[in-house]
Amino acid sequence: DDVKKTVEGVDAAVIVLGTRNDVKPTTMMSEGTKNVLSALKEAGIKPVSGCMSSFLFMDIEKVTPMLRDLTLDHIRMLDALKASDRDWIAVCPPHIAAEPSGNY
Repeated sequence: DDVKKTVEGVDAAVIVLGTRNDVKPTTMMSEGTKNVLSALKEAGIKPVSGCMSSFLFMDIEKVTPMLRDLTLDHIRMLDALKASDRDWIAVCPPHIAAEPSGNY
């Protein structure tokens, strides 16, 4: 119900879900994506973008072992977008591990 309330009156949605520093196996991001997609469908909202990892472009065996489980959930997120009837786009930035330099 909270997700349905959140999408009321919007023209589009951006799905950006993460686990912070928790790298344990999860389906939180893909299940959250499915919840948002369901709410968007019910509200008749077509445009949606999903933010996932650029690791999606790599063979899973080449992904840093510590990040493989998260990458698998990002794959499930992308699969949910692909399976939806929404007008979707995936944004896949690289992993940024360093602290901000403050020099911009």
